[in-house]
Amino acid sequence: MNKDKPKYSLKVCCGHMCQSYSAQIIKDTQSTNKNVEVKEVGCMGICHKSPNIRITNNETKETTTHSEVSPEEAKEITRKLN
Repeated sequence: MNKDKPKYSLKVCCGHMCQSYSAQIIKDTQSTNKNVEVKEVGCMGICHKSPNIRITNNETKETTTHSEVSPEEAKEITRKLN
């Protein structure tokens, strides 16, 4: 793995249903955990469970999707990734 690349990628849905929460999730995550690369992505296709985030371990490629995530929950989830 590239030493400069963070261990995790966090994709934050910025589709229509999720976008009202996305900005706060992105801001909080970027300031809390430097081991996580945050990316804004388009609709994940699960709008009925918005807001949605997807975490990928860049070493193992394992991916987990979290739905109905508040900014506080996103902060707690990424805190555990340290």
